Amino acid sequence: MPVIGLMKKVKTQILSLNNHPVNDLDIEKKLHYLNGLALVMNEDDDIADKEKDYLSILINSFGFSNEHIESVIEFAKNPDEKALIEMMNSFDTKDLKYLFLFDCIFLAGLDSGINQHEEVLIGEYAETLSLIDKELNNIYSLYNAIKAKHIFQISILFMNENNFKMEQFQYILDYCHITVPVHFRLLPYKCK
Repeated sequence: MPVIGLMKKVKTQILSLNNHPVNDLDIEKKLHYLNGLALVMNEDDDIADKEKDYLSILINSFGFSNEHIESVIEFAKNPDEKALIEMMNSFDTKDLKYLFLFDCIFLAGLDSGINQHEEVLIGEYAETLSLIDKELNNIYSLYNAIKAKHIFQISILFMNENNFKMEQFQYILDYCHITVPVHFRLLPYKCK
């Protein structure tokens, strides 16, 4: 294997998102979070390298060894009803629900974009988590703004009454190398 390919593989295995809010949760919730993401990743029966790389980064971020990815992928290929119920019940706060759905959307968009199967599963997650369409649409809007690196739109989404807190999503801004200038953070009005 050429050294550059090996370095890319090593980089993925040692990268972590130290400021991901899920880092502060207990081990069981972290596992449920990863399993839920893996289900989205496998929904199209094609686990792309970019999706697997992002999941590896999250696994490292949550304090698990990189070998844990195989058990998460195995769960995605063979989920059971009881485990799904436990998983969905573990997302017990609005903040955690928003984070989870955002990471699902982000992960699904890493390969060739979010396909219909992934979108339907994310919609099912949102419905099961008792989120209304407007909340899910706001999460998609945040994803699209971050993907486009549209700083003004990102700041508006954090200022509006979308229940998004910039510090909660700072991990993804850092990962995508996006800096929201202080003057955008301090705008004295809320846009409607």
